[in-house]
Amino acid sequence: MHRALQSFSVLIMLSVSAFSQEYTEGDIQKRHTSPYPISRLHRDWMYQDHGLKSTECFVAADDNRVERAMVRKVLDELNARGAATEGLEKLFADLVEGQKPGNDPAWQELYFKACEIRRMERLRVFSHHPRRFVYAKHFVFGDCQAMFAMTDHLTDAVFRECGRDYRMNSQLCVMTIHEDGAVSTEVLLDCPEGVVRDPSISYDGKTLAFSMRRNDHDDDFSLYTMNLADRSVRQITSGAGTADMEPEWLPDGQLIFTSTRCVFSAPCWWSSVCNLYTCDAEGRYIRRLAVDHGHTVFPRLMQDGRVIYTRWEYSDRSAGYLHSLFV
Repeated sequence: MHRALQSFSVLIMLSVSAFSQEYTEGDIQKRHTSPYPISRLHRDWMYQDHGLKSTECFVAADDNRVERAMVRKVLDELNARGAATEGLEKLFADLVEGQKPGNDPAWQELYFKACEIRRMERLRVFSHHPRRFVYAKHFVFGDCQAMFAMTDHLTDAVFRECGRDYRMNSQLCVMTIHEDGAVSTEVLLDCPEGVVRDPSISYDGKTLAFSMRRNDHDDDFSLYTMNLADRSVRQITSGAGTADMEPEWLPDGQLIFTSTRCVFSAPCWWSSVCNLYTCDAEGRYIRRLAVDHGHTVFPRLMQDGRVIYTRWEYSDRSAGYLHSLFV
Protein backbone atom coordinates (compact mmCIF):
# COMPACT_ATOMS: atom_id res chain seq x y z
CA MET A 1 0.00 0.00 0.00
CA HIS A 2 2.07 2.93 -1.26
CA ARG A 3 1.45 6.46 -0.04
CA ALA A 4 3.47 9.06 -1.93
CA LEU A 5 4.72 12.19 -0.20
CA GLN A 6 5.31 15.27 -2.30
CA SER A 7 8.41 16.54 -0.51
CA PHE A 8 9.59 13.20 0.82
CA SER A 9 9.89 11.25 -2.41
CA VAL A 10 8.07 8.07 -1.43
CA LEU A 11 7.52 7.18 2.20
CA ILE A 12 5.73 3.97 3.09
CA MET A 13 5.30 1.26 5.68
CA LEU A 14 4.94 1.76 9.41
CA SER A 15 7.27 0.12 11.87
CA VAL A 16 8.20 0.43 15.51
CA SER A 17 11.72 0.13 16.84
CA ALA A 18 12.20 -0.34 20.57
CA PHE A 19 15.15 0.39 22.80
CA SER A 20 15.60 -1.76 25.89
CA GLN A 21 17.78 -1.74 28.98
CA GLU A 22 20.52 -3.67 27.16
CA TYR A 23 21.51 -0.59 25.17
CA THR A 24 24.24 1.71 26.41
CA GLU A 25 23.91 5.45 26.89
CA GLY A 26 26.15 5.82 23.86
CA ASP A 27 23.66 3.86 21.76
CA ILE A 28 20.84 6.09 22.94
CA GLN A 29 22.75 9.32 22.34
CA LYS A 30 23.40 8.25 18.73
CA ARG A 31 19.69 7.69 18.09
CA HIS A 32 19.44 10.86 15.98
CA THR A 33 21.92 9.68 13.39
CA SER A 34 21.95 5.89 13.69
CA PRO A 35 18.84 3.85 12.83
CA TYR A 36 19.93 1.09 15.21
CA PRO A 37 22.74 0.26 17.67
CA ILE A 38 25.43 -1.68 15.80
CA SER A 39 25.66 -4.18 18.67
CA ARG A 40 22.01 -5.12 18.12
CA LEU A 41 22.62 -5.59 14.39
CA HIS A 42 25.59 -7.86 15.07
CA ARG A 43 23.59 -9.88 17.57
CA ASP A 44 20.78 -10.27 15.08
CA TRP A 45 23.19 -11.63 12.49
CA MET A 46 24.48 -14.17 15.01
CA TYR A 47 20.91 -15.21 15.81
CA GLN A 48 20.30 -15.80 12.11
CA ASP A 49 23.39 -17.93 11.57
CA HIS A 50 23.85 -19.71 14.90
CA GLY A 51 20.48 -19.60 16.65
CA LEU A 52 19.57 -18.05 19.98
CA LYS A 53 22.91 -18.69 21.69
CA SER A 54 24.89 -15.72 20.43
CA THR A 55 27.14 -15.84 23.51
CA GLU A 56 28.62 -19.09 22.20
CA CYS A 57 30.10 -17.40 19.12
CA PHE A 58 33.75 -16.34 18.84
CA VAL A 59 34.69 -17.65 22.29
CA ALA A 60 36.19 -21.11 21.74
CA ALA A 61 39.94 -21.29 22.39
CA ASP A 62 40.51 -24.73 20.85
CA ASP A 63 37.84 -25.10 18.19
CA ASN A 64 36.35 -23.16 15.26
CA ARG A 65 33.41 -25.33 14.19
CA VAL A 66 30.79 -22.77 15.19
CA GLU A 67 32.54 -19.86 13.46
CA ARG A 68 33.38 -21.94 10.40
CA ALA A 69 29.72 -22.95 9.98
CA MET A 70 28.50 -19.38 10.43
CA VAL A 71 30.85 -17.88 7.86
CA ARG A 72 30.19 -20.72 5.44
CA LYS A 73 26.44 -20.11 5.69
CA VAL A 74 26.86 -16.44 4.80
CA LEU A 75 29.24 -17.16 1.93
CA ASP A 76 26.90 -19.79 0.49
CA GLU A 77 24.07 -17.25 0.39
CA LEU A 78 26.32 -14.65 -1.24
CA ASN A 79 27.41 -17.18 -3.87
CA ALA A 80 23.78 -18.09 -4.55
CA ARG A 81 23.03 -14.38 -5.07
CA GLY A 82 25.91 -14.01 -7.53
CA ALA A 83 27.96 -11.69 -5.32
CA ALA A 84 31.72 -11.45 -5.66
CA THR A 85 33.20 -13.56 -2.85
CA GLU A 86 36.72 -14.40 -4.03
CA GLY A 87 38.42 -12.28 -1.38
CA LEU A 88 36.15 -13.55 1.38
CA GLU A 89 36.63 -17.16 0.30
CA LYS A 90 40.42 -16.75 0.44
CA LEU A 91 40.27 -15.28 3.95
CA PHE A 92 37.99 -18.12 4.99
CA ALA A 93 40.35 -20.75 3.53
CA ASP A 94 43.34 -19.17 5.28
CA LEU A 95 41.59 -19.32 8.66
CA VAL A 96 40.53 -22.91 8.15
CA GLU A 97 43.95 -24.07 6.96
CA GLY A 98 45.64 -22.17 9.77
CA GLN A 99 43.31 -23.86 12.28
CA LYS A 100 42.60 -20.49 13.91
CA PRO A 101 40.43 -20.95 17.03
CA GLY A 102 36.99 -19.36 17.27
CA ASN A 103 38.18 -16.64 19.64
CA ASP A 104 40.71 -15.36 17.10
CA PRO A 105 39.53 -11.82 16.19
CA ALA A 106 39.98 -12.65 12.50
CA TRP A 107 36.92 -14.93 12.56
CA GLN A 108 34.65 -12.21 13.90
CA GLU A 109 36.09 -9.64 11.50
CA LEU A 110 35.50 -11.91 8.52
CA TYR A 111 32.01 -12.87 9.66
CA PHE A 112 30.79 -9.29 10.14
CA LYS A 113 32.39 -8.20 6.87
CA ALA A 114 30.57 -11.00 5.02
CA CYS A 115 27.31 -10.16 6.82
CA GLU A 116 27.55 -6.51 5.77
CA ILE A 117 27.84 -7.57 2.14
CA ARG A 118 24.98 -10.05 2.56
CA ARG A 119 22.82 -7.33 4.02
CA MET A 120 23.45 -5.03 1.06
CA GLU A 121 22.64 -7.88 -1.31
CA ARG A 122 19.38 -8.55 0.52
CA LEU A 123 18.47 -4.87 0.43
CA ARG A 124 18.77 -4.80 -3.35
CA VAL A 125 15.10 -5.76 -3.35
CA PHE A 126 14.39 -2.07 -2.66
CA SER A 127 15.52 -1.20 -6.16
CA HIS A 128 11.93 -2.19 -7.05
CA HIS A 129 10.27 -0.66 -3.98
CA PRO A 130 10.18 2.69 -2.19
CA ARG A 131 13.29 3.30 -0.10
CA ARG A 132 11.91 5.55 2.63
CA PHE A 133 9.95 4.61 5.73
CA VAL A 134 8.43 6.43 8.66
CA TYR A 135 8.80 4.74 12.03
CA ALA A 136 8.70 5.45 15.75
CA LYS A 137 11.67 4.73 17.98
CA HIS A 138 11.03 4.27 21.69
CA PHE A 139 11.80 2.16 24.71
CA VAL A 140 9.77 -0.93 25.50
CA PHE A 141 6.45 0.02 27.06
CA GLY A 142 4.08 -2.20 29.00
CA ASP A 143 5.03 -5.54 30.44
CA CYS A 144 4.69 -9.22 29.67
CA GLN A 145 0.97 -9.29 30.48
CA ALA A 146 0.13 -9.76 26.82
CA MET A 147 -2.96 -7.76 25.82
CA PHE A 148 -2.71 -5.84 29.09
CA ALA A 149 0.64 -4.48 27.93
CA MET A 150 -1.20 -2.28 25.41
CA THR A 151 -2.69 -0.09 28.14
CA ASP A 152 -1.17 -0.80 31.56
CA HIS A 153 1.39 1.99 31.21
CA LEU A 154 -1.12 4.78 30.57
CA THR A 155 -1.25 7.57 33.14
CA ASP A 156 -5.03 7.36 33.33
CA ALA A 157 -4.92 3.63 34.16
CA VAL A 158 -5.88 2.59 37.69
CA PHE A 159 -3.16 -0.03 37.73
CA ARG A 160 0.34 0.16 36.27
CA GLU A 161 2.41 -2.84 35.35
CA CYS A 162 5.49 -1.54 33.59
CA GLY A 163 8.58 -3.59 32.89
CA ARG A 164 12.13 -2.57 33.73
CA ASP A 165 12.69 -1.27 30.19
CA TYR A 166 9.84 1.25 30.40
CA ARG A 167 11.00 4.87 30.27
CA MET A 168 10.40 8.08 28.39
CA ASN A 169 12.36 9.34 25.35
CA SER A 170 11.32 8.65 21.78
CA GLN A 171 11.41 9.98 18.22
CA LEU A 172 9.53 9.95 14.95
CA CYS A 173 12.04 9.12 12.24
CA VAL A 174 12.45 8.65 8.51
CA MET A 175 14.64 5.74 7.43
CA THR A 176 16.27 5.72 3.99
CA ILE A 177 17.76 2.68 2.29
CA HIS A 178 20.34 3.97 -0.18
CA GLU A 179 21.29 2.39 -3.48
CA ASP A 180 24.46 0.89 -2.03
CA GLY A 181 22.48 -0.78 0.75
CA ALA A 182 23.52 1.65 3.48
CA VAL A 183 20.80 2.73 5.88
CA SER A 184 20.42 6.22 7.38
CA THR A 185 17.83 7.91 9.54
CA GLU A 186 16.49 11.42 10.10
CA VAL A 187 14.50 12.61 13.12
CA LEU A 188 11.17 14.22 12.28
CA LEU A 189 10.10 14.85 15.88
CA ASP A 190 12.01 14.45 19.14
CA CYS A 191 10.06 13.67 22.29
CA PRO A 192 12.70 13.34 25.05
CA GLU A 193 10.28 13.54 27.99
CA GLY A 194 7.47 11.41 26.55
CA VAL A 195 6.49 8.69 24.11
CA VAL A 196 5.53 8.98 20.44
CA ARG A 197 4.14 5.96 18.59
CA ASP A 198 1.87 4.60 15.83
CA PRO A 199 2.77 6.76 12.77
CA SER A 200 0.38 6.62 9.80
CA ILE A 201 0.66 8.55 6.50
CA SER A 202 -2.42 10.03 4.82
CA TYR A 203 -3.32 8.87 1.33
CA ASP A 204 -2.46 12.21 -0.25
CA GLY A 205 1.00 11.96 1.31
CA LYS A 206 0.75 15.32 3.05
CA THR A 207 -0.07 14.48 6.67
CA LEU A 208 1.38 12.14 9.25
CA ALA A 209 -0.88 11.04 12.11
CA PHE A 210 0.55 9.60 15.32
CA SER A 211 -0.08 9.20 19.04
CA MET A 212 1.97 10.97 21.68
CA ARG A 213 2.15 11.65 25.38
CA ARG A 214 4.43 14.56 26.19
CA ASN A 215 5.44 13.33 29.66
CA ASP A 216 4.87 10.61 32.22
CA HIS A 217 3.25 12.79 34.87
CA ASP A 218 0.20 14.74 33.77
CA ASP A 219 -0.33 13.81 30.13
CA ASP A 220 -1.92 10.85 28.35
CA PHE A 221 -1.75 9.63 24.77
CA SER A 222 -3.62 11.84 22.30
CA LEU A 223 -3.77 11.92 18.52
CA TYR A 224 -1.55 14.40 16.68
CA THR A 225 -0.95 15.28 13.05
CA MET A 226 2.17 16.61 11.35
CA ASN A 227 2.12 18.66 8.16
CA LEU A 228 5.03 17.06 6.31
CA ALA A 229 5.65 20.18 4.21
CA ASP A 230 6.76 22.25 7.21
CA ARG A 231 6.71 19.60 9.99
CA SER A 232 4.29 21.61 12.08
CA VAL A 233 2.52 19.48 14.71
CA ARG A 234 -1.04 19.83 15.99
CA GLN A 235 -2.93 17.93 18.70
CA ILE A 236 -6.35 16.83 17.41
CA THR A 237 -7.85 14.81 20.30
CA SER A 238 -7.88 15.30 24.04
CA GLY A 239 -9.81 14.27 27.12
CA ALA A 240 -9.00 13.97 30.80
CA GLY A 241 -8.46 10.38 31.83
CA THR A 242 -8.51 9.00 28.29
CA ALA A 243 -5.81 7.74 25.97
CA ASP A 244 -6.10 7.72 22.15
CA MET A 245 -3.64 5.55 20.20
CA GLU A 246 -2.95 3.64 16.97
CA PRO A 247 -4.42 6.05 14.38
CA GLU A 248 -4.88 4.64 10.88
CA TRP A 249 -5.91 6.81 7.93
CA LEU A 250 -8.96 5.83 5.94
CA PRO A 251 -9.28 6.71 2.23
CA ASP A 252 -11.99 9.30 2.89
CA GLY A 253 -9.70 11.30 5.19
CA GLN A 254 -11.03 9.97 8.47
CA LEU A 255 -8.98 8.17 11.11
CA ILE A 256 -9.74 4.95 12.91
CA PHE A 257 -8.01 4.61 16.29
CA THR A 258 -8.06 2.84 19.65
CA SER A 259 -9.10 4.66 22.80
CA THR A 260 -9.75 4.08 26.50
CA ARG A 261 -12.57 6.64 26.41
CA CYS A 262 -14.99 3.69 26.63
CA VAL A 263 -14.12 3.69 30.38
CA PHE A 264 -13.91 -0.09 30.70
CA SER A 265 -11.51 -2.25 32.63
CA ALA A 266 -10.73 -5.85 31.77
CA PRO A 267 -13.24 -8.29 33.29
CA CYS A 268 -10.57 -9.93 35.46
CA TRP A 269 -8.04 -7.13 35.91
CA TRP A 270 -7.54 -3.43 36.47
CA SER A 271 -6.24 -2.77 32.99
CA SER A 272 -7.88 0.02 30.98
CA VAL A 273 -9.54 -1.42 27.87
CA CYS A 274 -9.27 0.04 24.37
CA ASN A 275 -12.15 0.07 21.89
CA LEU A 276 -12.21 1.22 18.26
CA TYR A 277 -13.29 4.75 17.32
CA THR A 278 -13.29 7.02 14.29
CA CYS A 279 -12.87 10.77 13.89
CA ASP A 280 -12.20 13.21 11.07
CA ALA A 281 -8.77 14.68 10.29
CA GLU A 282 -9.44 17.50 12.76
CA GLY A 283 -10.27 15.09 15.61
CA ARG A 284 -13.98 15.91 15.43
CA TYR A 285 -17.09 13.73 15.23
CA ILE A 286 -15.66 10.96 17.40
CA ARG A 287 -17.72 7.80 16.96
CA ARG A 288 -17.40 4.49 18.77
CA LEU A 289 -17.56 1.54 16.38
CA ALA A 290 -18.35 -1.33 18.75
CA VAL A 291 -18.72 -2.25 22.41
CA ASP A 292 -16.06 -4.72 23.52
CA HIS A 293 -15.32 -5.43 27.16
CA GLY A 294 -11.92 -6.81 26.11
CA HIS A 295 -9.19 -4.99 24.24
CA THR A 296 -9.65 -4.23 20.53
CA VAL A 297 -6.32 -3.07 19.12
CA PHE A 298 -4.07 -2.76 16.04
CA PRO A 299 -6.58 -1.54 13.39
CA ARG A 300 -5.20 -1.67 9.85
CA LEU A 301 -6.92 -0.92 6.57
CA MET A 302 -6.99 -3.72 3.99
CA GLN A 303 -6.90 -3.15 0.26
CA ASP A 304 -10.55 -4.18 -0.13
CA GLY A 305 -11.67 -1.44 2.27
CA ARG A 306 -12.21 -3.59 5.34
CA VAL A 307 -10.44 -2.87 8.64
CA ILE A 308 -8.60 -5.79 10.23
CA TYR A 309 -7.85 -5.71 13.95
CA THR A 310 -7.08 -7.90 16.97
CA ARG A 311 -9.61 -8.52 19.72
CA TRP A 312 -9.23 -10.28 23.04
CA GLU A 313 -11.73 -13.08 22.56
CA TYR A 314 -12.33 -13.31 26.28
CA SER A 315 -14.64 -16.31 26.25
CA ASP A 316 -11.96 -18.82 25.28
CA ARG A 317 -8.65 -16.97 25.19
CA SER A 318 -6.15 -16.11 27.90
CA ALA A 319 -4.42 -12.77 28.15
CA GLY A 320 -1.56 -14.29 26.18
CA TYR A 321 -0.50 -13.19 22.72
CA LEU A 322 -2.60 -15.84 20.92
CA HIS A 323 -5.55 -13.89 19.58
CA SER A 324 -7.75 -14.04 16.51
CA LEU A 325 -8.00 -11.49 13.72
CA PHE A 326 -11.33 -9.77 13.08
CA VAL A 327 -12.62 -7.45 10.35
